[in-house]
Amino acid sequence: MIDIVWRRGLLWPAALFLCALLLGGGGPHAPLLLAITEVVGLCVLLRTAVTAQRIEPRPAMLAAIGIVIAMLLLPVLQILPIPLRWACDLAGRDLYCSTVALAAVPGTTTTWSLSPDDTRRAALALLPPVAMFVATMGLDRTARRMLVQIAIGVGVLSALTGAAQIMAGDGRFFPYGLPPYDRAPGLFANYNHQAFFLSAILLLVVADWIEDARSAIAPIRIGILILLTIGVIITSSRAGFGLLVLAILAGGSLWLRQLRRTRGGRLRGRGPLIGIVIAILGVCLLIGLLAMGSYRSELMADRIAQAASDTRFTFWGNTRYAIGLYFPAGSGFGTFDTVYQSVEPLGELHSYYVNHAHNDYLEIVLEGGLIAAALIGAFLIWLTVRLVAIWRSGSTLMLAAAGVILLALLHSIVDYPLRTVTGATLFAFCCGLLISPGVATSHIEHRTDD
Repeated sequence: MIDIVWRRGLLWPAALFLCALLLGGGGPHAPLLLAITEVVGLCVLLRTAVTAQRIEPRPAMLAAIGIVIAMLLLPVLQILPIPLRWACDLAGRDLYCSTVALAAVPGTTTTWSLSPDDTRRAALALLPPVAMFVATMGLDRTARRMLVQIAIGVGVLSALTGAAQIMAGDGRFFPYGLPPYDRAPGLFANYNHQAFFLSAILLLVVADWIEDARSAIAPIRIGILILLTIGVIITSSRAGFGLLVLAILAGGSLWLRQLRRTRGGRLRGRGPLIGIVIAILGVCLLIGLLAMGSYRSELMADRIAQAASDTRFTFWGNTRYAIGLYFPAGSGFGTFDTVYQSVEPLGELHSYYVNHAHNDYLEIVLEGGLIAAALIGAFLIWLTVRLVAIWRSGSTLMLAAAGVILLALLHSIVDYPLRTVTGATLFAFCCGLLISPGVATSHIEHRTDD
């Protein structure tokens, strides 16, 4: 196994992936762990840059790299010193410029970002996912599947951790010690992030099963699917429950697609088909049992009933107002909470503070302005082109990766699943899976026309 990992150039990407998935769920609540993943990401990025000449560039790859470079340059530009008079021409800087003018400080320089330290931290947090994306593009099919299996292993660990958290009920197994203790955040600080992660892993389990449909290990995979389903349900995340349903439907669609593509509707024998049917029925039965009169179902019902009065709608309105103040330049990445507090009405103040908009699209446009909005648009165009390219000829793993990406994009409408290193790295890995490797490794990869 070690020899295979070494020969396939998988050692560093696997180390980064494992590090990001295990240590990256705490975000700002675990600065040391975050720093470790950033250092590992930088090492992998530098190593990949040195060996990049072995990979033949392709149109989809070049377009993606262009978007990534622009994404990295934007926060760098936001922290570069600029003359004060330039900054005063940017929207939203009136109070700052007036204060500096009253101080009468000659030759003052400032930055595009309102808080360069926060923007610097936001830029460093991009290192692990960017490194993972770049490294994945150069891996062959076997190496990519090994990384998928690493992700599945971490997903199982996180689901088991969530189960232990619920059984203890006192925060004993919470890695970051953050309430509420009647949810199950697993390896994360936020239970919503756990729900997204396990839903994504569920879809990858189905894809890995199709890629290697050995009936001997079918019971293990069925057990993993049920465990992941339980893990999502006990988070009591409303969005997570919706993501779980979508992941199950997407997984079933992958199996039906594969059955249609195989001769006579057979998928390497009847065993795997029977296994997936049992798995789906078991998952449906499990959901039904958990929905009958349990505390968990009551909690979920209460949260669904409160959806119409959710504070997210208030967050979105205030964020849109802030966007109007700082558009088109943006306030700088990492400055959301500072900016939000400056526009939050007094009547809406609570004992907690709003750290994110719970809509990543609004938050990105607030912090990055028009350029960030254009980058979102460029990524969506790139993703659409790749989906069209792989829809008929792409591998099951590619389609599952596209499903994970779509789950993340949907979840980002009501939350911020990519604000953790774990979520962002998994997302970047799946983006890398959408690109077939270059000539240097393509002899063992199913090629997809770009």
